[in-house]
Amino acid sequence: VVRDAGGRPVQGARVTLRPAPGFTPAEGTPRYFNASSDGSGAFRFSSLPEGTWTLTAAADGQPQVTLPSVASGGAPLEVRFEASLVIAGRIAGPGGEPVAGALVRANPEGGGGGGGSARSGPDGSFHIKGMAQGVYTLVATVPGGEFLRAEARGVAAGAEGVLLSLPKALSVQGRVVGPDGGTPGKGFLRATPKGGEGESQGGGWNDDGTFTLQGLAPGRYEIRARTAESPPLQGTVEVEAGAEGVEIRLQAR
Repeated sequence: VVRDAGGRPVQGARVTLRPAPGFTPAEGTPRYFNASSDGSGAFRFSSLPEGTWTLTAAADGQPQVTLPSVASGGAPLEVRFEASLVIAGRIAGPGGEPVAGALVRANPEGGGGGGGSARSGPDGSFHIKGMAQGVYTLVATVPGGEFLRAEARGVAAGAEGVLLSLPKALSVQGRVVGPDGGTPGKGFLRATPKGGEGESQGGGWNDDGTFTLQGLAPGRYEIRARTAESPPLQGTVEVEAGAEGVEIRLQAR
């Protein structure tokens, strides 16, 4: 039976069994078994091979529960969710303006399962529900390359008013040209940070050879360009993030 923190049955809980560490089922046994709780919170696994299993239970708005060692054929289980907590806060841009549509993930510090995610609303606010007691790292990302990711460590479940400020991302703009100065065929570029900090970004160039690589942190990058033909034409330049008018001239290698 699955119950919430107040002892009430939970309908529709997703219950999964996987072999516990040290237990290897017979060949041909499914890698996991799934069940769903009914209106009374009850669930049942039939024809389960004898052995020791790890049970996880999840439900909307509830923190995930894990029972690491459950013997098949044993007494009926009661799976009880802990009290559900919320992590709430706001996503802002470099000037403090609200950022809508950011994906905020809460990852448990120290490993383990659980966690949660939410998207920020029009006012930049977010609410990650169904969190278990614990400490989390929050990571906020926005698609499109306009902002870099933001991170907050040591956030306890139940925290409110968490502010994640997204740094403005930079770009590099320029043009890829062939050995004769003309426009080459289709190909791919990749900007790799010098010194190992930041993240690599890649993309292609337009029909006229122009390109824009977005989502770059401040710093110096090596940009490699390569055509898709065989043998390929290749070219490399080093630039600072934010550079414009960059020319990458391709040569046969």
